[in-house]
Amino acid sequence: MYCIAAGDDDGAVREKHLIVKRTVMSVTVFPSRCRFDEVPAREVFTMMAWHKLTNPTDVEAEFRKKSRILIDESLGIEVAIYLREKGYNAVFVGEVGLAGRSDDDVFAFAWRNRRMVWTHDHDFLDDARFPEHRNPGVVVLPGASGNNQAMSIGVNTALFVFGHAPDTWHKTKSLVSPTGEMTIRRKRLTGKVEPTRYRMTNKGHAEIWED
Repeated sequence: MYCIAAGDDDGAVREKHLIVKRTVMSVTVFPSRCRFDEVPAREVFTMMAWHKLTNPTDVEAEFRKKSRILIDESLGIEVAIYLREKGYNAVFVGEVGLAGRSDDDVFAFAWRNRRMVWTHDHDFLDDARFPEHRNPGVVVLPGASGNNQAMSIGVNTALFVFGHAPDTWHKTKSLVSPTGEMTIRRKRLTGKVEPTRYRMTNKGHAEIWED
């Protein structure tokens, strides 16, 4: 990690933020631990930004495949009907004998039948209870409190992104915000599960959040 301090060469530093004076005289980079108390009366801005992702041509064939989806009871059968009208293979838990059953039963059914779980229930994000090694893919959507606009944005964002390339989302867990921003968790080659933030622009481009 590097620290960037802008000022009068006084050696003040901080971590992963840009510190700006009204009149910037110099910019110095330090590979060190930073202390905010060394730079009073300055404005601090986070050095993070959205970056456009390039769609690799080698995933186009995979993206043409559609995901198989299990709609949790928290979302309602209307979502399953909507997805089917859009041409997707979606079933509601009540249609497969899972009405009133536990989240564990829903998760196990989805794994056996290779169906992603779409839900409002954040409990599915618990890796101890719902481990990565038998995770068919989970998408947690907004709107549980009755916010229909958030629900609509969440469902259509999920349909555009997670409704395709099913193997890509296998063993991932994703959270869609009321604005359509996505946080996708997956296990890296290091074995560590890490989240990454994405969003779709109005022009249909994917962007990733990087610091």
